[in-house]
Amino acid sequence: MQSIKNFFLILLLGTIWGLAYVFLKTAALDLQPGMQVTFRLLISSGFLALIFIRPKHIKDIKENFKPLMVLGLINFGIPFPLIAIAAHSANAGTMAVLNGISPLITLIIAVNFFALESNKFQIFGLVIGFFGLLIFTGSNSFHGDLFPLFLCLLATVLFGLSNNFFGQLRHINPFVLAILPLFFGAIFSAPLTIFELTIGAPNNFTFNSVGSVMMLGIICTGIGMIGWIYLLKKTSVIVASTPTYLVPVTGMIFGYWILSEPITFTMMLGTLLILLGVWIANYFDPRLK
Repeated sequence: MQSIKNFFLILLLGTIWGLAYVFLKTAALDLQPGMQVTFRLLISSGFLALIFIRPKHIKDIKENFKPLMVLGLINFGIPFPLIAIAAHSANAGTMAVLNGISPLITLIIAVNFFALESNKFQIFGLVIGFFGLLIFTGSNSFHGDLFPLFLCLLATVLFGLSNNFFGQLRHINPFVLAILPLFFGAIFSAPLTIFELTIGAPNNFTFNSVGSVMMLGIICTGIGMIGWIYLLKKTSVIVASTPTYLVPVTGMIFGYWILSEPITFTMMLGTLLILLGVWIANYFDPRLK
């Protein structure tokens, strides 16, 4: 029963994170990458802090201040700006594939450096999911400038590393574990915003751009982070990393629903393989046995 609940939570997180690309695309029309990231993280951490943080959490914050600050750097402060910069020239298919490597990188780091218990079925599920992602995005994904591809890959490696650090800190209060890294991420991304302002990079605070950043902060990052921490506490870091496989699938659904974009046979086949891979990785999670 728990594996079924986890599977549906993975689907929900994949939907929320996939929706983020709709808001990112809108915000990018008027706002610079640093401005997007800094205010997105400030909004998400502020929103969650107002709702969940209480005086009783101060002890947890003081005791885990340094590791949470490191998490803020490697999970938000560095990779979020890298992705925002890469999004200006890398196509969506390329970013989806490179982001989809995250569960595999998480697995490699977990097994080699954190002695994580895994099994061949779970690894098989991750491979199937990634193969489905390759089919979904198509063979023409990798083209264009190599620099944004490098930025995406670096961000993905940092996500894989931070996933494992989050797993080591799952004993911390879930609200503290979710909110503090977001806040520190905003602080670490602020220098990029200051640099943009210094060189006079244009930012147009339109209704659409501000609204998109608010939705990114509240729904996609804030609520998404709480859901992900809950999933992490119930499963392994491997399973908790699999919602990234579903991001392009969500994009397909919203593209068809909102923009009337076509859905091809390869997209459907890729989706089925992604769902199968995620289910296998979740069902054979050693933490559920």
